[in-house]
Amino acid sequence: MRKTIVGITVVGKDREGVVAQFTSFVFQNGGNVEKVNQNVIKGLFGMYLEVSFTSKINFKQLDSGLQKLGKKLRMEVSTHSETGAEKNIAIFATKEQHCLKEILSAKHALTGKISVVVGTERALAPLAKKAKIPFVVIEDRSQEKAEEKLLKICKKYQVDLIVLARYMRILTPNFVWRYPNRIINIHPSLLPAFPGSLAYAQAFERGTKIVGVTSHYVTENLDQGPIIFQDSFKVIPEDTLESIKKRGQKLEATTLLKAVKLHLDNKLEVRWRDSDIVTEIASRLAKKCGFIVFPTISYGVSEEHAPLFNASISDTLLPDLLKEIFHSLVKNKIKSVVILNGHHGNARAVQHSTTPLSYWRKIIKLRYYSYWHFMKHEFDHAGFVETSLMLAISDKVKTGYFRQGQDEKGEKGVNNKGDE
Repeated sequence: MRKTIVGITVVGKDREGVVAQFTSFVFQNGGNVEKVNQNVIKGLFGMYLEVSFTSKINFKQLDSGLQKLGKKLRMEVSTHSETGAEKNIAIFATKEQHCLKEILSAKHALTGKISVVVGTERALAPLAKKAKIPFVVIEDRSQEKAEEKLLKICKKYQVDLIVLARYMRILTPNFVWRYPNRIINIHPSLLPAFPGSLAYAQAFERGTKIVGVTSHYVTENLDQGPIIFQDSFKVIPEDTLESIKKRGQKLEATTLLKAVKLHLDNKLEVRWRDSDIVTEIASRLAKKCGFIVFPTISYGVSEEHAPLFNASISDTLLPDLLKEIFHSLVKNKIKSVVILNGHHGNARAVQHSTTPLSYWRKIIKLRYYSYWHFMKHEFDHAGFVETSLMLAISDKVKTGYFRQGQDEKGEKGVNNKGDE
């Protein structure tokens, strides 16, 4: 029998035993936990459980049981299951009309229903009225109070997908956690470059030759959610900041609509492709050499890999990052560091780390290797993992296990079998 997938969101004041009790409830009701994601920010606990059932379930009964458990633990619980073909859509906007106008004009081509438009002011009310869609204005300056109203609206219209059509407010974790991978935003830059506000101005001031936009899912980290779709245009010498904005806005509208269609047509599966592969490589190295592995780190934009826009790290950022890490390592009596580099563009950054890290290099042994050499027999090309910079540390690093890496001076790695 086909599996029924149910999403369970739990939000409330952080306390012990919440994860255990909800997962136990799922198992007791014949379900299986497919995914679990939890976080705590400033005492606020958020958890998303994706569970599956192979036998027929009574969704109302399941939801009722979860609500009782939530009440017992003083947690707010919501359940979501897209069993129907048509999804309910809420559009949040402020005063810029280009994105909202594009989506409304395509409403009959969507496999979903635009149930409500929410504005932070009344500027866009005529557009919604013309499309015969309810318009609700929430003018509260307090984001906490505004989100209380937003949650009520989303519950009233049984919203499955939220589209931020140039919604100029930052949603808090308290709201975002309740709609995991169900809030789509459009950002006026090729993320991860130029996050935050005034993205076009940032790009213009930096003399960027390519400007673009990014549609992405919203997470609690601003402009860092999984990327859905990107598009770009070349900047010509005659371009001004205003002409770049005008060209960018046209692209924002079409790119956001494409992302919405992909979501509604169930053509998206959220996963961090690079991290999965890099973690596997790092795991194998860890077993072989006794490493402790840090999470993947990626910054900047490498245009040579368009349209993937794989990231490389800047010359100045790497030393600053390493200084912070080294400080913690020394406290824990760790004296050897190996940097496993997944992007050839990072070689220059590592070479430029010599002077800024001169103090720490007296205390910690630092060596640098390009790790695509280790993947020779298992991956055709390093492009799948070039966006990453892996850091692995150990008191005794066995350099004999490395094959033709590079040290921090760009020289070939050591192949002796002694310990470094």
